[in-house]
Amino acid sequence: MRIRRTRRALTFLAVAGVTVLATAACGTNGSSAADSPNGGKGAGSSVSGSPASGSSAEKTADVSAAKEGKTGSSAQGQDASGTSGSSGASGGNSGGSGSASGTSGAAAAKGGACTTGSVKISLADTGGTLPAVLLKATNASGSSCDLYGFPTVGYPGAQSAIGANEHSKPQAVVTLAPGKSGYAAISLPSGADKHREKVLTIGLRGRDMGPIDGQDTVTAFGSGIALTDSSMVTYWQSDEAAALQ
Repeated sequence: MRIRRTRRALTFLAVAGVTVLATAACGTNGSSAADSPNGGKGAGSSVSGSPASGSSAEKTADVSAAKEGKTGSSAQGQDASGTSGSSGASGGNSGGSGSASGTSGAAAAKGGACTTGSVKISLADTGGTLPAVLLKATNASGSSCDLYGFPTVGYPGAQSAIGANEHSKPQAVVTLAPGKSGYAAISLPSGADKHREKVLTIGLRGRDMGPIDGQDTVTAFGSGIALTDSSMVTYWQSDEAAALQ
């Protein structure tokens, strides 16, 4: 009986020992398992750290993008300023174009020397009170022109043109507005060398007093104009009275 009890006791102790060892083993595994989650948590923290690093990278990228955007805005602003400058330049060009147009208008208003193509020349009767006949030059163009000097008066068979009366030189050049007229008188003195001419040729002069290309012809009244070698023509005048003085 004592031996059986002893065996039971030994068996119980053995079982208890095994149980204790098993429990210890389980505790160790549990601690390892517990450590593993902590380790996993550490790893997770590392992983979560990576997104944090990614966030930092994103922030850096955002800051860079913001700087680039700001730079782009500045560039756009400069472009806008440049555009405004261009507009200003256009305005300046427009202003220049306006000035050019005004100059052209002034040039159109004053057409330079009168020519036989821009004026109509005719004979005007003085009424027989003076030994002279009047040449009348009327501006038939749309712009003003200047009558320079005296007309060149000739006739068929003449060896030279009729001379000019230098005492009749006016103070200023005669300017004809459209439709206006200028006058020059041809004197008809008496003399033994008198001859009558039915047709006279008329030429005009330029600013340098040189003859301008082109001639006009006028037809005399009745039996013709009684010219002599002493006949002279006056400078162009702005009215009849000045031409007949």
